[in-house]
Formats: sequence, structure tokens, C-alpha cells
Amino acid sequence: MGTLVSKSDQIHPTSLLGTDLHTSTPFILLDEAAMLLSPLLFLGLVSGMKTARSARIQRRIKKSSTKLRFHSVGKPCKGEIATERISIKNPFLMNHFLVSKAEERHYEDLMELFLETASWLQSKGLSQWRHFLEGYGRDDVMQGIKSETTYIITKDDVLAGTVTISTSPDDWDKHIWKQSTLPDSVFVHRLAVKRTFSGHGLGGGVLRWMERELTFPSDKRYLRLDCVANNNKLNEFYVQNGYAYVGSSEDGHSKYQKDIHVI
Repeated sequence: MGTLVSKSDQIHPTSLLGTDLHTSTPFILLDEAAMLLSPLLFLGLVSGMKTARSARIQRRIKKSSTKLRFHSVGKPCKGEIATERISIKNPFLMNHFLVSKAEERHYEDLMELFLETASWLQSKGLSQWRHFLEGYGRDDVMQGIKSETTYIITKDDVLAGTVTISTSPDDWDKHIWKQSTLPDSVFVHRLAVKRTFSGHGLGGGVLRWMERELTFPSDKRYLRLDCVANNNKLNEFYVQNGYAYVGSSEDGHSKYQKDIHVI
């Protein structure tokens, strides 16, 4: 029936059938005797190889597709990819700053920013973000990075600020808004500006950039956020930037929203 040709065998030019140029998969090597003796057998072997190759390709496609399952909400579940995505139209902010998705390598810098901000707020007599100083909230920061909902603002590769924008409510949102789902809303969290970049309108610039330079899913109508009610300056900041006050939670957090379609 012919023999396979090993690397050590001397290969005659007419006994080498070649390789598949698309996959570099070698064809079975047959000697001239087998080819001359049984053309039908030879064609059957080639046909069998094509069938086997087709089966391998189908298995690879099937295996790959299991890694690309889709979910209907904005935050991806484990092993899934969300269909609702926010896309960036323009990554530049105020001509000097660049906005991009946070990556895991940014985690430590983000934690440093949150701890710095929490300490500064505490020095002003405000309890906002105190949980960072108490050792909580780190999982939320990493989750924001992994779900690709956290953005960083940099200038000359130096972290200047951050914001998290999600198309689905987390447990905190459900607590504040008293609803398990808010399908018409985008949620804004953890807007922070590094102290060395404060005083230049960067916080308001981030909000304006977010509203103008992001493309939201078509079924979203509102931007929603909250802040502690006793931080008067921060409450005024959101009102000045066009967010409407829509009440307070039972534990003292002001709720704000803005209509995406009138931005």
C-alpha cells in the first residue's frame, strides 16, 4: 500500500505530494508504486484526509465559539462578552488630556488616587469614600477594570483622573435607586481628579467629554449618579453641570440624572 516517508528517507521528487499552503499541514507521502498500483485507493486516502481536516476545523470553530458567548446586559458575566458597549468617539479631552480604558496595570495607580482623594475628603470633614481608607472597595475597582467600564485620564502618561461608566446597575445602584434593573440608564461612578490636577476644571471637563464623546447604546436615556448629601460643593457641582436632583436615598445620598438625548 505504500509507505510513509520519514525525514531520514531519501525523497524522490515524484514521491513528495507537498503541503497544504493554507495550513502547512503535510499530505501523506506515498511512493510511486502505490500511486501507480491503485489510483482509486490514492484518491480515497486524499478524500479521507480532506474529511478529517474539515472535521478538525469544525471542532476548532466550535471550541472558539464557546469562548465568545454573548450576554444581554452591559456588564460581562464570567466567560462572556457583553453586547452593550460604550464606544469612544474622541479620546482627547481639553486638548491636553487623553482618555482610555483602564487596564490591570493601572490598578495600583487608581488605588493611590482613591486613597488620596478619600484622605483629602476626610480632612474636610466628609465621610465620602471612607470605605477605601477602611480597606474596602478594592474589588469594585478591579471589577471596573476587568469589565472595561473604568476610564483613566492621563497627561503625558501621568494619571490625572478617572471615571467609571457602566450600562448596567451594580448592587450599589440597586440600593440607591431601589430597582433591580434600570434598562434605560447609564451609571456613573468614582469620578476623581488627582489633587495635583485640581482647580483647572478637569472634573467638569470629564463630564462634558463623557456626554459628548461617548456613544451610548440606543436604548439608554439617562445618565445617573449619586453622591453624599452633606458634600454641598459636590452637589452644587453636579447641578452646575446640568444634572437634575431627583431625591435622596434613605442613607443620605443625593440622586442625580441627566437626559442623554438633550445633551
